[in-house]
Amino acid sequence: MVATGNRGKLAEFSAILRGSGAEVIPLPVGATQPEESGATLAENALIKAEACHQAYGGLAVADDSGLFVDALGGAPGVYSARYAGEAADDAANRELLLAELAEVPEGLRGAEFRCVLCLVDGEDEPRYFQGVVRGSIAFAERGSNGFGYDPLFVPEEGDGRTFAEMEPSEKDAISHRGRAIARLGAAIGAAIGGGRVTGLDHVQVAGPPGCEQAMRAFYSGLLGLEEIAKPPPLVPRGGLWFRLGARQLHVGIEDDFVPARKAHPAVRVAGLAALREHLAAAGVKVIEDSLLEPYGVARFYADDPAGNRVEFVEDFGAPPG
Repeated sequence: MVATGNRGKLAEFSAILRGSGAEVIPLPVGATQPEESGATLAENALIKAEACHQAYGGLAVADDSGLFVDALGGAPGVYSARYAGEAADDAANRELLLAELAEVPEGLRGAEFRCVLCLVDGEDEPRYFQGVVRGSIAFAERGSNGFGYDPLFVPEEGDGRTFAEMEPSEKDAISHRGRAIARLGAAIGAAIGGGRVTGLDHVQVAGPPGCEQAMRAFYSGLLGLEEIAKPPPLVPRGGLWFRLGARQLHVGIEDDFVPARKAHPAVRVAGLAALREHLAAAGVKVIEDSLLEPYGVARFYADDPAGNRVEFVEDFGAPPG
């Protein structure tokens, strides 16, 4: 259960956790939310997650996010949702932020979004997952997607658009919350186990013309990645696109393709032995790597239909990177 009544956040959780095996459950209508009295994002996330677990049981996750603006000494920070007052809405918060930065020139409007997730199950210690994205504050609102400060935030890793000008899948791939949720998804997938792919480390492979169906069968059918439409900024680029959490894998189609075995993608897996058996049963040759076993690292390799060597590494639930 996600301890939020924010529809935008719920949509992000549902989209990014789709491949983890977890079902995202919203708070019941009319559920009361505890006071966010913490001095940090982590403290507020813990307050909300514990209250949710105590009221409804099961796994409960809550997030607290904030916008930290350099020129304002880190404000609004932990008070981002109520920057313009306890009863303020998103528009009022954005209006106040623009007013506070009215005299701040371009180049000095740096900021970062931070998100901390807290996962509570009532048995183990609470677990935390963090995501951060750097960017800057625009001089005026742009875009109609997203929520909160999205119309003002221009991420450094983007192409000059605000979060509100991006499609949800584009934002999720680089946003603070997208990164934190992806790490949560990896941990949940590892806990569920059973040969489930939980993460991607490198996100591009290639293949020759005509290999689309074979690659689709391998990455979607065997590995369980979700096939998606090509992201809008990259529509001219050919090939196939798959997603796991916030990460995307692009299968480029090249007329002069040569298998790039030195740049193989790495895949994290919960239940490595189960996946190895699954691939072997499907006729995929598995290449063992026993050299790392004395060091406690479990992994194997397999070639996809185009000859790209894929590395499969055991994921024991530690957040990536």
